[in-house]
Formats: sequence, C-alpha cells, structure tokens
Amino acid sequence: MGRKRHWWNKRPESGKDFSLLVSIPLDKVCVSFPVSIPLDKVSVQSSTNVHGLKCDLLSTLPRSWVDISPPTDSDVIIICKPSYYETSNTSRVQFTIQIKATFNWSVFLHNNLLSYASCSVLHCIPCELHGVDDVLSLIRCVEKAKICQGHCDSKYKCLVRHRNGKFHDNKGMLLALEDLVTLDKPTIRSSHCEFLLDSDSPYSKCRPCYKIRTLLRIALSRYQHVIEIASLKRVGVHSHVNHRYLLEKEKDFKLRHQHQHIRSLERKLTHMATKLSIATEKVGVHLNSDMHEDVCSIMKQEDNEVVKLHPEGSFQRMFWSQQLNASRVQKASAMKWHPLMIKWCLYLRYKSSGAYEALRESGCLKLPSQRTLRDYTHVVKAANGFTLDIDEQLVRVSKLLTLKEWQKCVALVIDEMFIREDLVYDKTNDELIGFTDLGDINNHLVAYEKCLNEDTCPTVANSMLVFMVCSFFTQMKYPYVQFPCANVSGDLLFAPIWEAVFRLERCGFKVLTITFDGAAANRRFLKLMGSEKVLFKVINKYSLEKRPLFFFSDPPHLLKTTRNCLASKARHLWCNGSDILFQHITDMYYRDREKSMGLLLLPKIKLEHIQLTPFSRMRVDLAAQLLSETVAKALVLSGDPAVQETAKFVTMFDKFFDALNVSNYTSGVNKRKVFQQPYRSGDDFRLKWLKEEFLVFLDTWEQSVQARPGFSASEKQKMLLSPQTLLGLRITVNSFIGLVQYLFTLEGVESFLSQRIGQDPLEKFFGCQRQRGATSDNPNVSEFQKNMQTIRIVDTMCRPSVRGNCQEIKNQHPINPNENTPLLKRKSKRKKSKKAKQHD
Repeated sequence: MGRKRHWWNKRPESGKDFSLLVSIPLDKVCVSFPVSIPLDKVSVQSSTNVHGLKCDLLSTLPRSWVDISPPTDSDVIIICKPSYYETSNTSRVQFTIQIKATFNWSVFLHNNLLSYASCSVLHCIPCELHGVDDVLSLIRCVEKAKICQGHCDSKYKCLVRHRNGKFHDNKGMLLALEDLVTLDKPTIRSSHCEFLLDSDSPYSKCRPCYKIRTLLRIALSRYQHVIEIASLKRVGVHSHVNHRYLLEKEKDFKLRHQHQHIRSLERKLTHMATKLSIATEKVGVHLNSDMHEDVCSIMKQEDNEVVKLHPEGSFQRMFWSQQLNASRVQKASAMKWHPLMIKWCLYLRYKSSGAYEALRESGCLKLPSQRTLRDYTHVVKAANGFTLDIDEQLVRVSKLLTLKEWQKCVALVIDEMFIREDLVYDKTNDELIGFTDLGDINNHLVAYEKCLNEDTCPTVANSMLVFMVCSFFTQMKYPYVQFPCANVSGDLLFAPIWEAVFRLERCGFKVLTITFDGAAANRRFLKLMGSEKVLFKVINKYSLEKRPLFFFSDPPHLLKTTRNCLASKARHLWCNGSDILFQHITDMYYRDREKSMGLLLLPKIKLEHIQLTPFSRMRVDLAAQLLSETVAKALVLSGDPAVQETAKFVTMFDKFFDALNVSNYTSGVNKRKVFQQPYRSGDDFRLKWLKEEFLVFLDTWEQSVQARPGFSASEKQKMLLSPQTLLGLRITVNSFIGLVQYLFTLEGVESFLSQRIGQDPLEKFFGCQRQRGATSDNPNVSEFQKNMQTIRIVDTMCRPSVRGNCQEIKNQHPINPNENTPLLKRKSKRKKSKKAKQHD
C-alpha cells in the first residue's frame, strides 16, 4: 500500500530548518501506514545515490516512522518517529534521522543532536548508510535504546528556577542544564549527556549525568542554606537572642550554625598549626652566632630602605630602629627602650603574659623582659584611695604644665563595677586585701555604726567605686582612684567626691562637671547638696573664681531607662489623649518582616530589640536603634493616627540623644543630621530646642496626665516615665545648657563635643578590667589594683570589648607615634658591696 503524503512532504519555508516541524501535534498528521513488516525479515540492496535509497526505504520503513523529506530536494532523506506523552497529553516528534547526499547521517532526539563520538549506543552503526539495511539497523538501534532519565527529582525544581536552568563552574563553563522536552517531565542533564543508553544497561542515567549528581547535591544544599539564613535573618535570629524567644526551627538553625562555625574554626586552626609545623621542619633554620651576625649585617644594609619606606615619627620606623639597636647591644640591660615601645609591650603582656613570653623567647623579636616591664607598672604602689603619687602621675600624663587654661577643663566621672568577693593575703604589707575601704573618715563612720549594732566583722567588698578624670578638649582619660565598697550610700559619697574635686583643683585642673548614673546613692548625694527640686549645679568652693559645678546623669543611661520604661509591661504611657506603646513598634516590626520581597522599613531592628532580656535591657546600642529617626519615620508612614504620639515620643528622644552624644566632627555631615554636629557657640539652636521644646514636652506630658480624671495617683504615675528618669533628664538638660554657655565664655574655646560628659571612657575601662580576667570576667580587689596601673599606662592602646556597652570611636588610631613622654621606672635596690658592709 502506498502512503498519503501531506504536511511532512511539503517543502519548508525558505530559511527554516526541518527541526521546526517537531513541535507539530500528532493529531494533525494524516497518514496511512502499511502492514508492519519485521525489520529482520526485510532484504534490501545497497543504493548508489540518496534518491535510490529513498525509494527503496519508503517501501520498507517501519509503521511508526514517517517520511518528511522535502519533495523538491532529492538529496536529503528525513524520517521521524512521533510519540504520544500521556502526562502532558501531547504528541511530539521523538526521533528524527537525517541522511545527506554523502550518505552521512544525523540523529536528533527532540531537537537534540546525538553526537556519534559521545553516544556509545551509535558506535555499532557505520558512518555512512549506503543501503536500506544500514538505515534499518540505525532505526532498530534507536528504538531499542533507553533514554537517559537525567535528574528528575522534584527537590531540584527550586534550584533550577534560582539558576535559570543552567549550572556553571567557577570558570564559567556550562556543566548542566534543564531539559523540558525530551521526557514528559522536567529533568536536569549534563552538558555532555549521551541521551541514549544500551537496552541491557541496568542504569537509568548515562555516565556524564551520574557525575554531576554530587554537583547538584552540593548546589542544592548551599541554596537551601542560603534561603534558610535569609528567611531567619528577616525574622531577626541573632546569636545572643535567648532560646525561649525562638521557634523550634530557629533554635535548630542557630545551634547548627554555631556548631558548623566552631567546627570550621577548629579545622582552620588545625590546618594552620599543621602547615606551620611542616614549614618549620622543612625551611626552618636554627640561627647560630655566625648567622646572627649575618642577619644583623643585613639589617644594617637595609636600614636606608626602611627609612625611606616609613616616614619619621611612624610606629614602624620606631619599631625598626628599636630592633636594630637591640641587635647591636651585647648586654640586654644596656638597651634603652623607647617609651612607646614599652607601652606596646605592656599592652601585649596585659593581653596575655604567656603569649608575650612565647613571642620573646622565639627570637623573632627583641623585646624587654617581664621583669623590666614590672619596673614600669610598679613604680606606683597599688593602693586604694587618694595618694600623692597618683596626683603626680596624673599631672605628668596629662602634660598639665604645657596646657592652656581652657584645656584644663575636666569632668569627674563616677561609676561602680561589680567584683568578685575574695580575700588575698599581701605578704609585702602583711595584710588581707578585699575588705571595704572608702577613706579614713568613712571607715571610721562605718566602724562606729557597726559598733552600735554590735557587729565587729569587717565587710568584704563586692563592688569597686571608680573615679575617672576626663578632659573636655584633650584625649586624656585617666582612672584616678578606686574604692572597694559594698552597698555604698549617698552619705558615704560626699567626702570622697569633694576630696577628689579639691585634689584636682589643687593640681591645676578645672573641674566643671560630675557625671554618674541614676543610682539611688547618687540621687541621695544630690539631695545632700541642696533642697531644690531639680538641683543641677552648685558653686565649686575649691575654685578661686568660684566656678559653677554641674551635675550630669549619663545620657546613654537615660536613653536606656527611657526604652525600658516604654517596654515595661507595668507601665502604660499616655500623653495628650493618645497611647505611647511599645506594641506599636512591635507590630511595625512584624509587619515589616512579613514582606516576601522589597526593602525593609526597619532594617536595623532585630528580634533582640523587641524581645528584651536582662542582658539586652542593659545595652545602650539597642535602645539608640529603637528610639531612632528611622523608627519614627516608619511609624509616621504607617498612616495610623493611633501611633502618631509614639512617633513623636521616639523623635524627641532621638534628637535628645543626638544632641548630647556628639562624638566627632564628621558624623553630622555624613549622616545629614544637624543634631550630631559639634557645638561652636553658646547660643546654638539645640540649646534653645532642649529648653523650649524638650523640657516643655516633658512638662506638658506630666500636666496632661495629672489632669486626666478617673485615675488614682499610682495609676497616673504608670502613664509617665519613672520619676528617677524624669529627674535625670531635667538635671542633665539644664546642666548641659549651662555648661555649653559657660565653656564658650572661655578664651580659646572654638568647638565642643558633647560626648565628653558621658561615662563611655569609664565603661571602656571596666571592659578592659574584665578582659584581663579572661573567663573569670569579675576580678577581685587585689587583681583590680594590679591591673589599674597597667591600664593607666596603656589606656590609649586598650580596645573596648566587642560586646561591650559602648562602641569605639571610629578613625581613632590606638597608637600615637608622637608619644615620647618618658615613663617613670622603679629604681632597683642595689646590694651593698663587701666594703660597704664592713664599713657599716
């Protein structure tokens, strides 16, 4: 029977390839097929040209194959095999065989050319098909072969969409791609896929597809990890968030992430240690005396190059010259070390005495011995209370004699640090160290009070009261004096505070402010100074010109207590008919995190800002980020009238903190916040804002609450900030206005940074004390005393804790190369000679 030729015998349009026909559905094909003849029963002869082969092939072509050769082109034979796919309910051409005039052939599987070189199934077919028998062998081979299934797992769908259907290596070479045509379902194939497998093969994938299996698994694992991290970051999972505030998947992710991070660090450490030991064994050389002399000669020869490379006054230049001089001296005691070198070595020893000794014994660097360093740290006896030696050291460190009058203005900063209760025996002075000591007068008063109560047991100190002297116009921040105490009261603060003011004025400083936090003892001290409701200044009776002495409550501490009052469940803040609620910020945060895409309105607000813990309540940075301009604008953009008063509250305290926390000369310009610019006159607009807007805002708020009917006095009190916070805000604002106006009356004052009145330097000092204790972060009295003198010397080099409550000022280099002030050294006690002993 003959065949009816319809669309498959029509000549394609000019410029189009035959492969475009493969997408035509099978239901549009009208063809009558002959009776199926088994391929092994067909007997044919070789043809001399393609036209003859085509005529012979039409009568023997299997029923499932169709001739779609162009009728006008007799030099090409194109046959195809349509197939029906039940899953997609479509019919498509599956195989296409093309035979050219040279009898060369090509096989296509859904538009994919099967390479003769890579497809091992086609190796049994000759390169040229001269007879029908060869063509039928090719057809038989293609029909019996299995199609490579690739990787059809549904878990790779998200990965395919993320990679746009293509996978590349680090060099940009294509390794795998998505295939949507070959099978009735999507799959991922290797770029070198063979497409066909032997019918007897037990595998469903070709060898190249099996090789990319590991690649896909790694890519999927990394993609899932990235998606998981991104989703959890939007929720705000942080390593410091308490577990009780996390969901099960968040806790699982946090623990797994920390475990992986620890294992990664351990592997890196092990690898570096192994690499270092191998390198030492292979290329390490033990220096004898001859090689030591050679190294010294090389250093001398290269001295000029180092001098050219590093300018005069740099730390590198000084360090090189010190090492060069140390290599020349024959005796270690003959070396004269630079003061900056001593400070640097003291800082290294302060961080870890064991690491410093290991570095010194390695021979890589010439460093002073620890015995020499102790002569510098023990030049002043470690003791509590005021001493004349400390006063002399303060004058020397501050270079008081070279300062101008306006540069002598200082602030006295006071705070307490909890320490470990412990008693240590000092064999040098034959005494126990660890009891409370608040000065002679206070000690007698406490002893008399205990005598009246029939209590003769001395009290062990559990905290350390520290006074720090901070300059307004220089970088001097000096830990002045410390007092071990326990439950100190405001009555006991009176004598040491005024003695500190007297001693500083006698040395030549001008004490203008006293800064402390809002503790009950500090408020009691203010009550002793006067009967005014808001006492913010007194006359400094020890100054010759009777200067004012201003009192400050630490601004970061006030911001922190304000945030805590807002977040407290015991309070329900209310002002001018509207609520001021922490819930407004919480709802805004969760709505912001529910976005599936797009920018966040509150990018810096995390879960730790919302779910407060005892530790996070003490962090000032969290309070500053919560009560910020960004949060206020986000509340305003919500358009909800109920949150407008909360937005105003946040805006007021953001401006308050910016005005009293100016730390440098550039942040106001860089951040485009005028409230963070330095003060340059006594009539700055911020002083007027603090007096006429901020203080008025607090007074209006309090008046509106007191005038609200139907509530008791205790209930009205819960609608306001705590009385301690309100008192601290009023004292600080009034003192700050008076201080700025007074400073700009002094000759020579051109600018002022308001952060100089805060407790950040003292918080940094406490962080350095805790760092010295390593895992035991609370030192006892004896350890605190020993660390005190070292920190006094290397204070500019000490770095604050990463998790500390205050942040380091940016662009401030810890090493000042111009620091060449000689350091005092403890004089050694020389032994008497035999003649001197005989003379005695």
